[in-house]
Amino acid sequence: SLRRVRYRHAMITAVDSTILLDALDPGSVSHLLARRALHRAGQHGRLVASDPVWAEVRARFSAPHAFASAIADVGVEFDGLGRSSAFDAGRIWRLFRHSAGRRERIPVDFLVGAHALGQADRLLTYPRGFFRRYFRSLRLMEL
Repeated sequence: SLRRVRYRHAMITAVDSTILLDALDPGSVSHLLARRALHRAGQHGRLVASDPVWAEVRARFSAPHAFASAIADVGVEFDGLGRSSAFDAGRIWRLFRHSAGRRERIPVDFLVGAHALGQADRLLTYPRGFFRRYFRSLRLMEL
């Protein structure tokens, strides 16, 4: 279990599904890197996962209790997408659609980015240009 240190003004770190999946899979090449990153982020406050991250990670487990135990072990809490964050996801996705062509369904990364932007202080993720490009004011903690 990852240990938490309480701070007066605790930082909230939203965690991307790729980090969680690696942290929960001992066979992953990035397992230890992801676990260490979660530990570092957790020392400064809460670790949270949005609805799409929660669902994607849950899908990897056959039993609900196995998922609950694994997610508790890394100290990540569920934090649902709020109205304002959902609004921002739609707004930013609309800009994307105008520049990249028409799509019918919103890609999950827009929901993850908007959740982190509106409901957390930063997003723990792997380096990818997507979040830097579409969520420029989002603080990233990249591995």
